Amino acid sequence: LKGTNQTYRELVLQLVKEPDGKMLNTLINILGITKIEGVLNETGMTQTSLKDNTTSPKDMGILLQKLLEGTIISNVSRDNIFGFLTDGNGIPEGVSPEIDVPHVYTKSGRVVNDAAIVKTQKPFILVLMSQGVITDQVNKFVPAISRIIYEYEKI
Repeated sequence: LKGTNQTYRELVLQLVKEPDGKMLNTLINILGITKIEGVLNETGMTQTSLKDNTTSPKDMGILLQKLLEGTIISNVSRDNIFGFLTDGNGIPEGVSPEIDVPHVYTKSGRVVNDAAIVKTQKPFILVLMSQGVITDQVNKFVPAISRIIYEYEKI
């Protein structure tokens, strides 16, 4: 990127790992919001708007499913992104430790979101989104609900 030591790849990977308004704005300025939102719509993410800073569980699920299938980026790029998304907060806490769970966990004020691919023998997508919550309560709720769903999916 002009004026920094950061590459586009590094910017995108950092944005995926730790969503940040400043980095997102940099990416929007480079690519253009119309182009980005056009790609989102083409992939079926019709409830996501960068202008309004909104998305939906369905759209996050679509994004993760397409990443898992390797239909929107190469498998090498996908695996690089998955490598950045493996900390143990949120959904992974409710899943067996030997299961790989790439996920995006975001928290801003009283909004907490977690979107994950639970890579069991039959991988599944889990997206939990909330708003107007007390973070400590959500930090207990997310692992608990992910444990229930993980146990159900194992059957």
